Amino acid sequence: MKNDNTTLKQNIYENKKKDEALESTRELEEKVKRKGKKEENERKAETYTDVINTVDVPTVQTLVKTTTITTTTTTLS
Repeated sequence: MKNDNTTLKQNIYENKKKDEALESTRELEEKVKRKGKKEENERKAETYTDVINTVDVPTVQTLVKTTTITTTTTTLS
């Protein structure tokens, strides 16, 4: 009977260690995932910045619409 109890305690201890290791692994995987996402976002930001910097001013100026308002006044006598 004592041997069964010792085996049971040993199994509980081993399972607890396995659970802790698994949780630690999940946490590391989550960190790596977040870091990868952060790096991807930084790359996208650099790409957008490059695109913005390559647009020249004349191109932008042709895209801007200008509106002219003319008013006329008539006096009746």
